[in-house]
Amino acid sequence: MLKNIMVAVLVMIAAAPVQVLSQSAQPAQVPTKIEVAPLNVQNRIGSDVPLKVQLLDAYGHPVSAFKSFDAEVQVEKPSGQSATYSLTFAPGESSKQITIPIGEIGLAKLTVKQHEKQLVGGSNFVLVRPAKSQANAPQQANKPPAAKPGGGPSSRQRDFFHWPPGQARLILA
Repeated sequence: MLKNIMVAVLVMIAAAPVQVLSQSAQPAQVPTKIEVAPLNVQNRIGSDVPLKVQLLDAYGHPVSAFKSFDAEVQVEKPSGQSATYSLTFAPGESSKQITIPIGEIGLAKLTVKQHEKQLVGGSNFVLVRPAKSQANAPQQANKPPAAKPGGGPSSRQRDFFHWPPGQARLILA
């Protein structure tokens, strides 16, 4: 019986360093993906669009570069024209912010990839809207006509076409 207890204790002591090694031997966090995202989902035309390019591990968590990485961001504008921007991640950097001009209104596609193709690339979209003065102009055109001076609450009804009696009418409420 004493032998069985001694054997059990020796097995537990021998197994302890193996457990410590297996817990500390987690895979090193290395970049496996590169992604691009606009900082603002909607941007106004005439102003530069800020973008964030980030290195991620296999689980989608931000991770620092262990060596220098060259990457390029390609922007496909709504008209189909494209422009390419280069950037370099230094060792220890996990993200970069760049600003790009998109001089067209509409949805632009952003694509990022690494030059050596060691990382999985990513893509995203950004919306470029008209300037505020251009955005308000169509809304003003759609406003209902104001009541004419001297008219009461039913003064707008006088402007509608009157059907002959006995025919169906569409009444706006």
